[in-house]
Amino acid sequence: MTRFAKYIYILTAPIAAAAILTACSSSDDAPDKGGSSLSEISLSVVFSGSEGSRAGENKWEVIDRPHDADAFETRIAPATIKVVVYESDGHGGYTHFETLSGPRIRALTYIDSDTYRLVAAFNKNIALPSEGTEIKVMVYANDDVEPDDPMALPAELKAIPMWGVTTARLMPGMTYQNIGDINMLRAYAKITLDLDPALQDSYTITAATVEGVNYAGHTRPKHYEEVEHTTDLIYAPATSPLYCFNPVSPAVSGSGVNFKKSQGKAPHYYAYAPETANSVTEPITLTIDITETGSGTSHTFTATADNDGSPLADLVRNHIYDYTITSININADDGLRFKATIRDMEKGGEYNYEY
Repeated sequence: MTRFAKYIYILTAPIAAAAILTACSSSDDAPDKGGSSLSEISLSVVFSGSEGSRAGENKWEVIDRPHDADAFETRIAPATIKVVVYESDGHGGYTHFETLSGPRIRALTYIDSDTYRLVAAFNKNIALPSEGTEIKVMVYANDDVEPDDPMALPAELKAIPMWGVTTARLMPGMTYQNIGDINMLRAYAKITLDLDPALQDSYTITAATVEGVNYAGHTRPKHYEEVEHTTDLIYAPATSPLYCFNPVSPAVSGSGVNFKKSQGKAPHYYAYAPETANSVTEPITLTIDITETGSGTSHTFTATADNDGSPLADLVRNHIYDYTITSININADDGLRFKATIRDMEKGGEYNYEY
């Protein structure tokens, strides 16, 4: 017995964007109920809320810090959402079934602080045999470029491109199906910069730039089409079959990305950048202006390597790089010393480095 599904309901969580998209159905694009049954699918779009959690060995760890991330880091522009559905070919692979966007995104509805519900409607019926059928679902947000094309770094980043994938089996005769979670990955890395509390009375950061970063990047990680779940990807050496690091090659570098100053009781500086593979010939460089509180004298410092002379770390999507200035020598060009905390997908957990 064959039935058909024409609707897909996606439950997203946690998305902190304050936006609700509704689209009205006209009689022209209402679902054709003749001979078909409706099948609802809920899908939770997840950002990990555990700072110190470890993923499986060498698995992708989704990184988020909801207690201090602003709404920008979880913003979804409703008009950019794409739900791409693939149908099993019966031989272990998938074929493209439909890409749902625009008026087919019926609603993005706020549920609570952790949850949005996305409702999308198929343009055509998907056959559901009695044993059900396997589908793969990819969700894209905040980008309008082709998957394998580089995205230009805009003058003003309004929302971070995101991507995720999951699979499920659709069964006939059901009006509601929960197909589990999808882990969404931001295409950008976040860099923060701050003074150690012991220095904050004597010095102030007045400006900062990260130079040598890509001026373009990929919205999707490497091998994104080859996995059934986002968490199957691995951040590992390039010899790994599911190596996911995907910077633009060759790197397209420019004058740099300016840090912004956060608001709040303990302000710090932060910036977002596409994935970038660091190099000795064209290194990622932090340029920081620091002012002495007493005299008002300003000094400019640069940092390109750690204490052993190794370049600063690569910038990997969905990683947070917290740089804390631990000492200042105003008489030396390289008079800054840093402690860097990096949440590393390669092994999970938190890593500290001295620069």
